[in-house]
Amino acid sequence: MTGLMMRSTSAITKGGLILPELTYSIRNNCQIGQWVQSDGETTITNELSFCIVHLEQMYGDLGKTKGAHWVQLWGISDQVLKGQVVFCTYIKGRSLNLLGNKVLEAHIAEKGASDLLFKSKFIRQTNDYGVYYILGFETEELPAKDPKRKRIDDFLATNPIFLDKNIPPTLFATSDMTPEACAEYLKLIRAELKPPKA
Repeated sequence: MTGLMMRSTSAITKGGLILPELTYSIRNNCQIGQWVQSDGETTITNELSFCIVHLEQMYGDLGKTKGAHWVQLWGISDQVLKGQVVFCTYIKGRSLNLLGNKVLEAHIAEKGASDLLFKSKFIRQTNDYGVYYILGFETEELPAKDPKRKRIDDFLATNPIFLDKNIPPTLFATSDMTPEACAEYLKLIRAELKPPKA
């Protein structure tokens, strides 16, 4: 029996994983301490375990957050569409710092994408404005016979292109850009998008 798939999605199956042309996005909602679907209302879990297949450093505006450093994270999780679809999410602030520490530890230990499971958990914080949450991370090594290892390796061997067509032009990959260059480029984009005066 052939499964159903939206024609407009043009999903590409690579190494047993689906990388949709229309990005499947999830959000880490740090106001309520929940992972949610892109609609912002449908909750997934407050503790998400995932494997990272790609990271991209970003800078700019997304939602209500302006002029911030982000990481664009692509991953798979058994808690998201049974681990068959590559999802995309964006992480910033202290959560990004904590994730960066774990990624650096993995790099020093010479661990690859198919070696580790990242386990995220929302940590309650308070300030003068009330309660909010940040993401904390732990890692554990995937068992040698875990099928995710081969699926991830086979998927990455196809050199997939990670492109989220849903992000605004005010959020962009930084690559080798300096912080000053990022700020100046964002200023130029904002100016181009600003409607002309009547």
